[in-house]
Amino acid sequence: MRPCRRHAWAARRSRPPASDGEARAIVSRVLRHGDQDIEVLIKRSRRKTIAIHVYSDQSAELRAPLKCPWREIDDYLAKKLSWIVRAREHFDRQPPARTLQYVDGESHPFLGQSYRLVTVRGRPRTVELLNDAIVVRCASPCDRDVVRRAVENWYRGRAGLILPERLEICLRLFIERAPALEAFMPELTIRKMRARWGSCSTRGEICLNSLLVQKPVATIDYVIMHELCHLRHFNHDKGFYRLLGKIMPDWRERAGEL
Repeated sequence: MRPCRRHAWAARRSRPPASDGEARAIVSRVLRHGDQDIEVLIKRSRRKTIAIHVYSDQSAELRAPLKCPWREIDDYLAKKLSWIVRAREHFDRQPPARTLQYVDGESHPFLGQSYRLVTVRGRPRTVELLNDAIVVRCASPCDRDVVRRAVENWYRGRAGLILPERLEICLRLFIERAPALEAFMPELTIRKMRARWGSCSTRGEICLNSLLVQKPVATIDYVIMHELCHLRHFNHDKGFYRLLGKIMPDWRERAGEL
């Protein structure tokens, strides 16, 4: 039987929503680590890769193709056991995630800097970056849902301007540092994602999270370079990291912001 392709694993703050190809079969495995029993939920679905995730509640989940052999799943879990333990310990040390209230004075990030949220009454509804503040103008009353939608739309609009520009800059740098590789401008999609900063399809399409514009430009460029390297190496194998290190030698420092 043809082995299933392996993909990245990720520590995530919350479970992603259900998507196309929802799991058809759900079972679990219990892994032993020292005096710990770690249960891993296993979901099979119409997908091509194996992926493992640890969530902020320390639960672990592995997703696999429907026809992936159990032996390969068990081998994969055995190899990733130490990573699962580290990810669970990481979340155990983290403070609870901050819940945004979208009220005056609250801090919101943009390109790595913090800005105060300020709401004012007026028409038309606009969002502007003024000095050290993100100013939301809305008709009375400026309730939280209205402000939240306005701010999210503003981030989405800024992402539509900034991310394509950074992609062009990164692609030029990619070509300069790896001239032997043929490069092309990939199709770009920008949308808000709950569990990823970016992704690359086997068709050469790149998707970037609109909330990337909250991060410093250096971090944005790292995510883009990461996805560009996937155009040559779809999996996170030695060839992928060798290419990423050549294109962006300081990628580890940049990734730390995420």
